[in-house]
Amino acid sequence: MAEQPARIIATADRMLALDLSYMPAAYDSQFIIGWMRAAYDQSRVIASLAAQGLGHAAAPNRRAFVEIAFRLLWLRTLDVEARGPVLETFVAREKNLTTGFFDTLKEMGFDHDIDLSAMENVVAEMMADKELKQQVKAVTDAAKAAPITLGLYTAWREETQYTHATGHLAVAYAPKTEADRVGRDEPPVQHGDLNTHHMITLLVGTLTAELLKDAGLPQKAVEPILFTAWDAV
Repeated sequence: MAEQPARIIATADRMLALDLSYMPAAYDSQFIIGWMRAAYDQSRVIASLAAQGLGHAAAPNRRAFVEIAFRLLWLRTLDVEARGPVLETFVAREKNLTTGFFDTLKEMGFDHDIDLSAMENVVAEMMADKELKQQVKAVTDAAKAAPITLGLYTAWREETQYTHATGHLAVAYAPKTEADRVGRDEPPVQHGDLNTHHMITLLVGTLTAELLKDAGLPQKAVEPILFTAWDAV
């Protein structure tokens, strides 16, 4: 395995192996640590595929990875007191999406016996700030509100084109040749050398530590995250 993918995988393995069970479970800590772990899990997959020459097929993984990094950076731009309600809004939105999905199933003639009453009765404290609600709902709105996220937003947008059943994806795999025939190609790989990806993993580790400190954890509690994230530099 090439040196860079191997280093990234080793760092991800160490980050995912961290025992953080001493941290109190709260909205802040669960979201922040959960997103961090998901990002490093995606990082491990991205590096593994790159090492196998399959980096072009990792757009869904890169999109998920960069979206998590984006959300962590965006969250850090918000006032500390706004972060709890923002995270509650994520939960409330996901509840609405879940109940909406089962409503759609019924409309399509698929009856189900799943009891949604508990979910419907749990109402998260929604924010009065409509702009923040919209930023939770749409990455683009969050990017507009926090220009510092522009680089991550651009990467997220680029990977999105090759994550869904889009025209970009179709043409990337089956381009038109000069002879008007169906050719063969692969989607482009942003930052194929993984150097930029590695830098974003450092950002994820740093943001995680800083957000947890903002939530009230002492420096000593977050040092394992920082030291492990930066160990391979």
